[in-house]
Amino acid sequence: MAQKKTWIEKRESGVEPKVKVCENGFADIQPGQMMLLPSSAQIDRYIRAIPKGESRDLSTIRHELAQDSGAEMSCPVVTGICLRIVAEAAYEDMQKGAGLSDITPLWRAIGPKTKTLKKLSFDPAFILEQREREGITALT
Repeated sequence: MAQKKTWIEKRESGVEPKVKVCENGFADIQPGQMMLLPSSAQIDRYIRAIPKGESRDLSTIRHELAQDSGAEMSCPVVTGICLRIVAEAAYEDMQKGAGLSDITPLWRAIGPKTKTLKKLSFDPAFILEQREREGITALT
């Protein structure tokens, strides 16, 4: 039986982002629009580029990633899954001894109202404490 992948292995899987036509429309994506299916590595790079003390909500992340990739919007499901992978992997990195300055600052992309917060395997207080420490007041 195959051993379950760690979150770090999932983040570093080598899966590349893809842009495709959304045939039937989905969520806030209209039929025929170009849709980005982001990768965990792409989400990780994006979050690491958010300046200290700032945050981005999922809508902004989806829009900016899509623009950077030549698409009109990012898939909300794949983006959410990748965001969780990145968050869980960052926490795993920390559990393995990485310092706060070395892990992906997941608190800049996950706020008190982000659905991903409730899905995490670790105490969300960690994220909320880091947001407070950086002076991030946005609720998203």
